[in-house]
Amino acid sequence: MSEDRNDSDSDDLVVRSDDQGADAEDAPDLAEGILEAAPPDVRREVSRFMAVSGQIGNPLLSKFNADHIHKALDYGENESQRDHQQAHSARWFLLAIFLSALVAVVGVLVFLVWQNERELAGQILAGLAIFGGGFGGGYGLGKRR
Repeated sequence: MSEDRNDSDSDDLVVRSDDQGADAEDAPDLAEGILEAAPPDVRREVSRFMAVSGQIGNPLLSKFNADHIHKALDYGENESQRDHQQAHSARWFLLAIFLSALVAVVGVLVFLVWQNERELAGQILAGLAIFGGGFGGGYGLGKRR
C-alpha cells in the first residue's frame, strides 16, 4: 500500500492499495494504518465520527427487510390514491357551491328586474362587479408571487 499527499492547500490523503486481494479481516488494520499517517485534525474528525456512529445504532434497523420496504411503498401509494380521490370530490363540491350561489344571485336579479327595481338590480350588479374585480386582482397578485 502506498500513500500520496496532494501538494495543494488541503490536507487530503490519497490511499492506493497495491494488494487487490485484501481480505475484509485486514480492513481494520488498514484503517488504523491510514489513521496513523493522517494529520491530527483528520484523525480527530474520524474518531468523532466513529464514536457517534457506533453509539446511535438502532436495533430495529437490523430487522428491517425488503418486505417492509414494499409494505411502506404500498401504504404510500394507497395514501396518494386517497388524497387524489379527496381532492377530486372537493373540486366537485366547490363547483356545486359556486353554481348554487350563481343561481341564487341570478334569481335575485331576475326577481328585482321583474318587480321594476332596475336601479337596485344595477347597484347589485355594480357591487358584484367591484367584488369580482377585487377578488380577481388579489388572486392574480397572489399567483404572481
